[in-house]
Amino acid sequence: MRGNREWADRRVWQQLGDVIWFIVREQGLAVFRVASRLTIPILAILILTALSLFPILRLMIFGLVDGAGSLNLSPIIGAFSIPGMVQTSLNSIELVVLVSAGSFALGVPMAWLATRTDMPGKLFIRLSAALAFVIPSFITVIAWMFLAAPTSGLLNVLFRHLFGLTSSPFDVVSFGGLAFIETAHLYPIVFFTVASALSNIDSSQEQVARILGAGRLRTAIAVTLPLVLPAITSGVLLVALDAMSSFGAPATIGTMANFSVLTTKIYDLLAFPPKLEFAAAGSLPIVAFALLCLFLQKRLINGEHYHTLLSKSDIAPPIALGLGKGIALLFCALIAFATAILPVAALVIQSMLKAFGTDITLDAMTMKNFETLIDPSFPVLAAIRHSLSLASLTVVICLLLGVIFAWIV
Repeated sequence: MRGNREWADRRVWQQLGDVIWFIVREQGLAVFRVASRLTIPILAILILTALSLFPILRLMIFGLVDGAGSLNLSPIIGAFSIPGMVQTSLNSIELVVLVSAGSFALGVPMAWLATRTDMPGKLFIRLSAALAFVIPSFITVIAWMFLAAPTSGLLNVLFRHLFGLTSSPFDVVSFGGLAFIETAHLYPIVFFTVASALSNIDSSQEQVARILGAGRLRTAIAVTLPLVLPAITSGVLLVALDAMSSFGAPATIGTMANFSVLTTKIYDLLAFPPKLEFAAAGSLPIVAFALLCLFLQKRLINGEHYHTLLSKSDIAPPIALGLGKGIALLFCALIAFATAILPVAALVIQSMLKAFGTDITLDAMTMKNFETLIDPSFPVLAAIRHSLSLASLTVVICLLLGVIFAWIV
């Protein structure tokens, strides 16, 4: 009897231990699952804080807080009391408006023609838009200086010779020239964003509108355009942000044409002797503009209810343009020629000239300029390696962070 009781007691304690271990194990697994589920968002928040919030907060503190930790507006007042600072801010706003409007006017119709119609040459249009975007704007300035400088530009010389003009019809060294170059560089953002949206929306609503008697133009404006409004909004706001923060092209053209925008003025404030507090205060409008764009994007998109309903059977056949096919192709081809083909051709020709500004003849051409690229004693080859390394590393980091952040959102 005593042995049976001891065995029963051991059995009870064993079962109690099993229950306790089961509870601890399940609770531990639950905690582990919750912790692992929160790890990625927490890491994402920490990374975003390090990349974005911390620099912005430091900039605001540097431009708005004095050494005693009190709010101090004197850096902002001092920065915008500098002669020309107000006009510089107005120049930045005007540049943003012109470039955003131009990118919208070019990108949206091109995206519609390249995705929803039977216009030929769609691959060519996409490749030219990609080429216009990947070439940095300050390099595009070099090409257009060769083509449209006020006196020596190739196009100006050609037009003066052909039409007997006494003045040059083009002047890239101007504020309008800067707006044109930035638009030519940034309109592909709107084009690719809207084209992607147009390729993925449900076309049944467009088909209903056509059945009810709406024409192509009315259907595009009343039905298609509202369906891709989030993409248009995002694309235009991205263009506005890029135009506000651009530096290379404004610095090059602004120096020659004697005007400034906020980014170039901030750079001047960092020159010796540096006025760091004024530079930080002058940067705050750019930060405020970026936050405003993010707010507008969220407000405009969340203000409506958008649904993406897609299936292969819902993809409508391309719209037949008929006689308008040639006009549509000419419109897109002119944009591709002006923003991609012509600048690239100008860069190729310039790269083979013995000296900048010489007449374009076979005798003036040489391949010796390219020998510099492989000359170990010249820093070009090292610069190319550095650029490729930087690009590769940036792609990997941005791809990883972008996928993680997009998945979380």
